[in-house]
Amino acid sequence: MIHVLIVDDHHHMRRNVRRLLQQEPDIRVVDEASNGREGVELAEAHNPDVIVMDIAMPDMDGFQAIEQIQKLGIPAKIVILSMYANLTFVQRALQQGVKGYVLKRTAVRELALAIKTAWQGRLYLSPTLADTLSDS
Repeated sequence: MIHVLIVDDHHHMRRNVRRLLQQEPDIRVVDEASNGREGVELAEAHNPDVIVMDIAMPDMDGFQAIEQIQKLGIPAKIVILSMYANLTFVQRALQQGVKGYVLKRTAVRELALAIKTAWQGRLYLSPTLADTLSDS
């Protein structure tokens, strides 16, 4: 069983991600956070296997939250779930050691696979992003 924490500032998005992941028999959502600071606290409390992290959030963005989670020594794999297909964001996420980057517009098709891939220690990038990176 893969234990997942969802960190996104939009309630509607968190609810949809939870519903999507509840269809997967080997994934269990342990909690949800509405900002990066809360995400760090819940990561410390639950020690999830994978954290699905948005980037643009109030009270600590996703990049700052990842940094704090790493400083605390929490071994969770991070999968970014973002609307930003910005190459700079993708490269920064990869430099921070994230194991996945999924675009919100493709989450229905890709998120569960990205979580499972990250949990196995492998990298998952949305195909659109992978193509952009290989062209640069």
